[in-house]
Amino acid sequence: MIATEHRHCQKSARVFKTRVESVNTLTDDLFILYLSGFPNDFDPEPGMFLHLKVAPDEHPLLRRPFSIQSYNEGTAAILIREVGAGSRILHHLQPGDEVDTLGPLGTTFPKIGKDDSVLMVGGGVGVAPLIACCHDADPGSHVDFCYGVRSENEVQGVEPFIGDRGPVHIHLSSDDGSVGYQGFCTDIASNLLEERSYTKIFTCGPWIMMAKTARL
Repeated sequence: MIATEHRHCQKSARVFKTRVESVNTLTDDLFILYLSGFPNDFDPEPGMFLHLKVAPDEHPLLRRPFSIQSYNEGTAAILIREVGAGSRILHHLQPGDEVDTLGPLGTTFPKIGKDDSVLMVGGGVGVAPLIACCHDADPGSHVDFCYGVRSENEVQGVEPFIGDRGPVHIHLSSDDGSVGYQGFCTDIASNLLEERSYTKIFTCGPWIMMAKTARL
């Protein structure tokens, strides 16, 4: 099944101040923002996200939503692509800067249990909540993670968070052929579906990719 059967969590979203620990630039337009200073009872589930107010003044006015890639020992990792004024401001934050934060928000992916065989299909920054699912997977499960990128440099900063470890097996594809299979990650997913059956299918990323996954 496609992961539209989300878990419903009774977690109350609230507004609080977080603090920038660091900003790790992966490519010209891709970076990871590390935030700390969360409330002691902050405990997000895989698939949840934060709404960040990127500037204290009126511009940009609206909060921006970003999925939580990982949350460990009070620090959240947020994978962001710089596409406009808001994400550009976040990219240039400095350690110690405060960020007005609202969360956790959203529903979550189904839990990956020990008897589950899961196919994941992700691309771009949509891979972030899938990484969180990998961290949450039962060690006895099996996860095939089809991860599509534009080029190899996008993988270098993200792959260590996934890793070919435990139940997770990475299947890379790239637009330019610089890493893994040259083509779409949905092609790999289609081949895997012919080889084995899965109890769950998760997808997150560009709409075209998710629509194609749903048709597999």
